[in-house]
Amino acid sequence: MFYGTEHGLYITIDGAKTWSKFNNGYPSVSTMDMVIQERESDLVIGTFGRSIWILDDINPLRVLASKGQKEVMDASVTAIPAVTAYQVSTRSAHGPANPGNATFEGENRRNGIASIKFFAKKPEAPQRPNREANANGVPERGQFAEGQGGRGGQGRPGAAGGRARGPQAKIEIFNQAGELIKDFETPVEDGLNVATWRFDENIPGQEDEPQGGNNRFRFGGSVPALPGTYKVKITVGGESDETSLEYKMDPREEYVMSNLIARRDFLKDISVINNEVTKMSGKISEDMESVDKVIKALEGKRGEEYNQLRTKSNDIKKEMEELQGLIGRGGRGFFGGGSGDGPTPLQTEVFTLLRAVSGSYDAPVQAQKTSLKQIEDRRKELQQKMDAWYAENWSAYLSAVKDVSFAPIGTN
Repeated sequence: MFYGTEHGLYITIDGAKTWSKFNNGYPSVSTMDMVIQERESDLVIGTFGRSIWILDDINPLRVLASKGQKEVMDASVTAIPAVTAYQVSTRSAHGPANPGNATFEGENRRNGIASIKFFAKKPEAPQRPNREANANGVPERGQFAEGQGGRGGQGRPGAAGGRARGPQAKIEIFNQAGELIKDFETPVEDGLNVATWRFDENIPGQEDEPQGGNNRFRFGGSVPALPGTYKVKITVGGESDETSLEYKMDPREEYVMSNLIARRDFLKDISVINNEVTKMSGKISEDMESVDKVIKALEGKRGEEYNQLRTKSNDIKKEMEELQGLIGRGGRGFFGGGSGDGPTPLQTEVFTLLRAVSGSYDAPVQAQKTSLKQIEDRRKELQQKMDAWYAENWSAYLSAVKDVSFAPIGTN
């Protein structure tokens, strides 16, 4: 219950046994009128002299009131009913192009996401084994496979381990058929937590990454979920709770569900190719960093064996740059690689098609389907070329580095 007074807003979650002043940004002002907008679960407040205030989404307070604060705080996780989420169109609207300071707009909900709220008790952080490193901070030999081809990080001498993460909540989203379409992890703290879903589905074949993850060799692409009602399962410390979430398109937009399905399925196919191309690009980029380490370590060293390794390293780097120019430079911009008079990098072709299909609610046209087939054929061709190059050159290069009496990279 809410109670407006001459000196602010008060709230109770225990049936009026105790009252607490609501201070979360709300001023100590005469509170004249209140109404709850049930569709949005918002509390709208009329004040004397401080305009209208809107307390967005009071569902967390309702859960505390209905279940009791002690029960909620003692539980590992308690899901909160979600308000309807909209995929808001951000296209330019009719009206003044430059309103200046004549227009006042309050803070709106974030576009392009659904908020998944839950109460939780923070579990203990999982223990992660420490990676062994030598005195120079370089991983010891034997930690890396030699590997061939572009299978996403295999054979990556010099790769670094990830940072330890704190406790995580697992979020799973299921469609009405009970199929898991999206899962991810998000940090969890004691009390109220908010996870965000970007109205997307898992990309087949792509490794899960935590919310807010930063894979520098991943670029572009997502599979849009379809509007509808979804089940959300939240798991913290081995215990779970569930709620439902309704997702709608912007009511100002016209769309046909069959077109959205065709677009979703097509983007899924592109994203699978995108994932493979990104792995290829990441493989080349990381191994080039290892070659750069060797070249750097050779600076100032004299002798025939060092000169031969220096020449071999420069030759290897040049050949890898040529491969990278055909694939694209992961993590260095969507249009990295290639040259003005050379072939268009494969990553650029993938991103161009992704952008064209993502920018419309229409089904893909025949020209776009043809482009997808050509991109996949070129990807297979480049994958074969890359695998052949690694089979012929990479193991021999690692052996050459190993034969020299210094170890800037792991070679076993």
